[in-house]
Amino acid sequence: MVAVPLPVRLTIGVLLIVLGAALLTIAVLGLRRKLRRNRWAGVRTAASLRSEAAFAVANQVAAAPLGAAGGVGVVGGGALVAGAPVSSAGRWRP
Repeated sequence: MVAVPLPVRLTIGVLLIVLGAALLTIAVLGLRRKLRRNRWAGVRTAASLRSEAAFAVANQVAAAPLGAAGGVGVVGGGALVAGAPVSSAGRWRP
């Protein structure tokens, strides 16, 4: 196992947490049909962009996998920030 330097681990962990939280926010807005058509967030296919109603339905359907991806990002980032205990030899210790 390769030891990752602390600043790198913290930077990647915080980035994962922030991006995961953004995905969770978009998922909740899509589920509640509060996400408006925009350039950056949501399901953006030709069919979903035809109307506000189609956009709302597409994002409501996509809310579960998007929320799961956000949850994985937050949990993974939290694990990186927390870090595993490391012995002086650089190996994981229980």
